[in-house]
Formats: sequence, structure tokens, C-alpha cells
Amino acid sequence: MELTDLIPEGWAGTLILVMVTLILGPWAIFSKQNAEKWWALGHFTKWVKNRKIREIEENSRLADATIKGHADDRARWIAQMEDLRTEMANDREQAARELTRATEESASYWAYIIFVSNERRELELMAIKYGWKPQPPKLMSFQEWRRENKR
Repeated sequence: MELTDLIPEGWAGTLILVMVTLILGPWAIFSKQNAEKWWALGHFTKWVKNRKIREIEENSRLADATIKGHADDRARWIAQMEDLRTEMANDREQAARELTRATEESASYWAYIIFVSNERRELELMAIKYGWKPQPPKLMSFQEWRRENKR
């Protein structure tokens, strides 16, 4: 008895063959032995089975690239901050030098103002003491002048 004797003739036999082929066919085609026999099917089968692994690897590469990009950004920002700190330190030193110079300059102006004010007061006292006519105009002290000119 042969296998063909078991299959009924007519449309029922064809239907049974189609059903058996659809049910058992994919497992037979995609089995390990047939994958080795049929080169293209074997590669397609491996490609289908390994797609999740490839997707995970691709996501891992993207995550690594993103992390590297963030690390590069942080390194660049740190370098920029160091440059900015150096520049700001130079600016602070320059501002301190300018403030020192302005303070010394204003101290010399102040000393001159005090000198002129004292000389004028001496002149005024001498005019009162010796009765000079006309008396020299009264010169305000710096404090008096500052009070007058604050308004």
C-alpha cells in the first residue's frame, strides 16, 4: 500500500493535501535540517529569528552614541567654564588694579584739596589778625563745600 492510495481522489483529496501542507509545511520548511538544505530559506530563517537581537544591538549602539555625545558635551562645557573662570579671574585682577589706581588718585586729589583748604584758612586768619582790607573772600572747607553741593 502506497501513500497515494490513502488520499481520496477528487476535490476532497486535494483539500486534504492542501490542509496537510499548510499545517505541516512551515515547520518542515523552517526546520534546522531544511534550513541547511535550502540556503536562501536558512538565511531568511536566521534573519527572522535574529531580528530582535539586531534591534537590541541597534538600540544599544544608539544609547552608547547618545551617552558619548552627552559626555562630549559635558567635557566641552567644563572646558568652556574653565576658560570663563580664567577670563573672569583676569577681569577681577584688572578691576582690582583699576580700583587701586582710582583710590590712590582720589587720595592724592583729597590731599590737595585739604592742602588748599588749609592754606586758604591760614590766609583768612592772617587777614583777620593783621586787619587786611579788603578781606579775602571766605573759602569753604571741603566738608562745607560737600554739604553745599550735595543738594
